[in-house]
Amino acid sequence: MTDSEITGTVDFTANGETYQTWYRLLGDLNSGKRPLVTLHGGPGFGHEAMLPHYELHRARGIPVICYDQLGIGKSTHLREKPKEFWSVELFVDELANLVEKLGIAENFDLCGHSWGGMLALSYVLAKQPKGLKRMVLVGTPSSMELWQKGTRELLEGLPKDTRETLKKHEREGTTDSEEYKAGMEVYFRKHMLKVVPVDPPVGTRCTPRERGRPYGVFDHERPFRFYITGTIKSWSVLDDLHKISQETLVINGADDEARDFVVGPLFWRIPKAKWVQFANSSHLAFFEEPVRYFEVVGQFLTTPYVDGDAVSTNLRRARIGTVHNRNDRPILWTWIEEPLGTQASVRCQLGIRPASFATARFAALTSSSVVPDNLRRLSMVAALMFARIGAHDTH
Repeated sequence: MTDSEITGTVDFTANGETYQTWYRLLGDLNSGKRPLVTLHGGPGFGHEAMLPHYELHRARGIPVICYDQLGIGKSTHLREKPKEFWSVELFVDELANLVEKLGIAENFDLCGHSWGGMLALSYVLAKQPKGLKRMVLVGTPSSMELWQKGTRELLEGLPKDTRETLKKHEREGTTDSEEYKAGMEVYFRKHMLKVVPVDPPVGTRCTPRERGRPYGVFDHERPFRFYITGTIKSWSVLDDLHKISQETLVINGADDEARDFVVGPLFWRIPKAKWVQFANSSHLAFFEEPVRYFEVVGQFLTTPYVDGDAVSTNLRRARIGTVHNRNDRPILWTWIEEPLGTQASVRCQLGIRPASFATARFAALTSSSVVPDNLRRLSMVAALMFARIGAHDTH
C-alpha cells in the first residue's frame, strides 16, 4: 500500500439497520483535484476489478476511490437477506451515502463498469446529484432486454459443440458442472476478457464465499448473461436518458458482450455523450488495452468541455486500436462521424486506402491523436454501417 492510500468504512443505514461500506482511496481528497468514484461490476466482482484505475492518480493526480458494494468483499455480508432485499435502490442509496460521508458530494466524477455503470445511471436519474460533473460508462447496457438479446446472439456465435453444451446444461439445470464451466470459459475469453493479466481482475484472488454476492439482483442460479431472472430483469433507462445532464463517456470493446446496439442508446440519448470503442478489447478494456484506455479516460476527465452553438456539434464517436491490413501491416486507426449529407472525405496515412462512404469520414491516425474534435452524430443505421466498414474494409 502506498503512502497516499488509505482504507476505511462508512456506516450505511437501510430499513432501520446499519451496515458498513468498505472503501479504498488513493490520493488526497483535499488536493484540489476532482475525485473519481469507481463502481465495480457483477454484482459480486468486488473493488479489485477497478484497481487499475489507480493509474489515473499516478498519471494525473486524480484521487481514486474503489469500494465494495454491500454484500461483497469487505463490506457487510448479508447472506440471510431475501432476494427482495437486494434492489437497485439499495445500491443507489449506498452510493449516495458513501459520497456524502466522504465529503465529496459537491464535486466528483463516477466510473462504472457493466453493472457498475447501470448503478451510476440509476443513481444519477434517482438523485440528480448536482456535484457529479462527469461520468464514464464502461461496457454498460441501456436495458436488460437489449443485454439479453445481445448475449444470446453471442451464444449463437460460439462453436457448435460449445454452444450445444451450454444450452444442454442450462436446460438440465447443471450449470455447476465442469463441462459447462469450460464452455463458459470459451465465451469469457471471446467477450469478457481476451487477455490473461498478471494481476487477476474481478476478485479472482478470493473465493465467491469470501467476496460475497447479492443474490437477488441477478439470480445466480441461472447464467445471468443469457437468462436474467433476478429483480434486475426489467431494468431499463431508455426512456429517461435525456434527463442526464452530466458529460458522459461511453466505452465498449469491439468484441464486448455489451454490444453496440446495447450501449448505443447511451450515446444517442444522453445530451452530452461521447462514445469510444476499443478495437482490441472485449468487456474489460482497462485490462486489455490499459495504455489507450487510461489515455482516453484521463483526457476526458481532465479536459475542459467546450460548449458550442449546440451540444451535438461537440460530440464524437470513435473507435481506436491496432488493426492489420492485407499485408499484415499494423496500423493505428480511428473512425469518426460527420452529419448525414456531408461529402465523403478520406485522409490516408501509412499507405491505408479505406473504403469510401458517402455519409462519413474516415481517418487513419497515429497514437498521439486519440479522437478528433468537432464531430457530429449520424443516424444509428448509418453509424452501424460505417462501423462495419471501418472494421473490415481496410486495404
